Amino acid sequence: MNSLTEDSYKAMSLDPTVNLKSRQDYPYWISGVKWSACQLGVWNQINPARYDPVARAAQAAIEEANGGDNDDIPSLESIREEEIARRVAKGTASTATSQSSERDDQVAEPSPEELRQLLDIAQRNAIIIQSKKSANVSAMIQISRYIQKTVKPEFLLPIMLDCTSNNLNTVADILYKIKQQFEPTNLSTVTRLREEYRRYL
Repeated sequence: MNSLTEDSYKAMSLDPTVNLKSRQDYPYWISGVKWSACQLGVWNQINPARYDPVARAAQAAIEEANGGDNDDIPSLESIREEEIARRVAKGTASTATSQSSERDDQVAEPSPEELRQLLDIAQRNAIIIQSKKSANVSAMIQISRYIQKTVKPEFLLPIMLDCTSNNLNTVADILYKIKQQFEPTNLSTVTRLREEYRRYL
């Protein structure tokens, strides 16, 4: 029902001073968020229409229990231990399928050259992952700032407090709560149209 005109779209997507004040503003406001998020390549991560509150609550509980992600770049010792464990597992599997009655419990220690190559690969992969995460974090910060500038503080603060008290600290969490509170419903649309009709009488 609320079609986006070119002027209103530009206003909501480019002017961070426009506030989300009512349900009527939501379609224009979320279009601005979507436009910004698409430019940053993160809309699929924060789209409130795809948000699953049950799955997100479970994920938040797991994150809290684990104390966050471990993004450390691997060390030589950790690579060595992983390679030995891999060789033990491989040796156990091949022994189980072998017809031989003899079992060789000796696991070959990786050579310094093998360790250097494995460490080099693991560190390059870790740096790539960290770089991607850093770019993603930067995009989320920009979207978060956009939300803070365009939603009235008296509306946004209770939503943020509710999210943080439930360990829901992502942009997607905030957008879902805003959607719940401000997305027009059939009833709200009918009520608004009635009010507008009365004003014209």
